[in-house]
Amino acid sequence: MRRRLIQMKAIPDSSKLNPSTKENAKDLDKDTERQVRELIPFSHYRIRISENFWTMPEGTGEDVFSPDLRMKTLLDRAGGSLWGKRIIDLGCSEGGYSAYMAQQRAKEVVGVEAREINYLRSVLLKKLLSLDNVTFYRSDVKNVRREWLGDFDIVFAAGILYHLDDPYTFLDNILKMTKGFLLLDTHVTFRDTYAHGCSDKLVERIFDGESYYGRWAIEYEPQATQQYVESLTSAAWSNPQSFWLLEESLVRMIMRLGFMNVSKVYNTPGYTRCTWGCPESCRIILVAKKDWTVTNPS
Repeated sequence: MRRRLIQMKAIPDSSKLNPSTKENAKDLDKDTERQVRELIPFSHYRIRISENFWTMPEGTGEDVFSPDLRMKTLLDRAGGSLWGKRIIDLGCSEGGYSAYMAQQRAKEVVGVEAREINYLRSVLLKKLLSLDNVTFYRSDVKNVRREWLGDFDIVFAAGILYHLDDPYTFLDNILKMTKGFLLLDTHVTFRDTYAHGCSDKLVERIFDGESYYGRWAIEYEPQATQQYVESLTSAAWSNPQSFWLLEESLVRMIMRLGFMNVSKVYNTPGYTRCTWGCPESCRIILVAKKDWTVTNPS
């Protein structure tokens, strides 16, 4: 198996933050001020808290409050508004998208994140933005169950499936809690070529008696310490290797589990979530529903 080099995002230099960040921190209560100084700058998301107060320096990070194709798709499939929706954000990282959806007047947003630093930043973001309709849980997404968190109108699973070694069980658990639709943003692999250091051999795996095909990808060495795993910003949490499905196998798996209406969102020119220079478009967006919405003419 080829080793996949983990792309670790560098922690921004706090000295390059706008000086007003630290000045604004002085206006906070002592506990929040301490959290700001310990947890900001973020590693992933550049979010405006107030005038001249951002979670990352200018020119770094991802501005989640400027909707990309995923969030535009989510809003479109939700009918243009998240009003009254209950949404779960699986593998929510620092809570950026959870916060954005909460600000779009969702009834409730639940974010699930395993890494402590990301979880703490999510909770801090909720406090700084005064959001009372978002809740964060520190947990492996593998533990998410309907019995624990209930049903959701929208399941947002962006950048998480390809970090798991058992996509079938994860998707099965998602199916059981999805009332409206699932938006899945994930890497896939190819039948004739491979990238990202995935195994050069196409692998057959059996789930519930059905064959699915993909490639193994190394997340980190099996003997890696938990401290090291915690430090990785773009890697699995509890499995040293992950399984990347072929797109056709992924769609068949989703439909076999019970999502009968599955559509692919084709990327607009210039849009990509992959910076590895893959020979084909290796990252896709799928929207899946259990049924079809048909309006009969009156």
